[in-house]
Formats: sequence, C-alpha cells, structure tokens
Amino acid sequence: MFSRFALTVLLAVVVAACSGSDSAEPDGESPQNGVSAAITIAGFSFGDPIEVVAGTTVTVTNDDSAAHTWTSSDDTWPSAALGGGESFDFTFEEAGTYEFFCSIHPTMTGSVTVTG
Repeated sequence: MFSRFALTVLLAVVVAACSGSDSAEPDGESPQNGVSAAITIAGFSFGDPIEVVAGTTVTVTNDDSAAHTWTSSDDTWPSAALGGGESFDFTFEEAGTYEFFCSIHPTMTGSVTVTG
C-alpha cells in the first residue's frame, strides 16, 4: 500500500504533468496552429505575410482611419469597405497561397499561405 506521503507525491507529479506548458507550441516562424489568426491593417499596410493551417479563420481588422478592403486577387473572398475598427473574417479550407489587396488602395498587398 502507498503511504499518504507517496500518494501526495504521486498526485503532485500527475498535476504538474497535466498543467505543464506544451513545448510543441508554434513559434514566430511556424504556421499558426489553431482555428483563428489575425491581420491588422495599420499605416496603409497589411503587415507581413502569414502562414496558417487549413481550417483557420483569419480576421482582418482595420486600425487605420481611412477605409480599406481585404480582397482576394482571385475573387475567393471580397470584403466590403472596412472603416476604422471594423473587421472581416474568412476561413481558409484549402492549402495554397492566397494573394490579396485593398481595392481602394491597390498598392496595399499581402498574402496568406495555408498548409494542409
């Protein structure tokens, strides 16, 4: 039989193992792992390209005072004009690289790479 001390130690080990951090979490260079990711429009820019896994919903939020759109280059999705603080979501179901731009300011471009 286990002593009370042995049971306490065993319980502590189990709790620590279950609550520890997962060393397999993605770093800044890995695809976003999960169901959501974000792009912030700021300074007339979509920021750096992002990489996500299939099934991820990307939310684009306009932090500029000027209106912008988030429009795919191949008509996969079109957003309406987004005013400051407004957002638009799109879920990427298939692997590939998706190019996009702002239809109001066509020099604003970016891409999302979706991995399987």
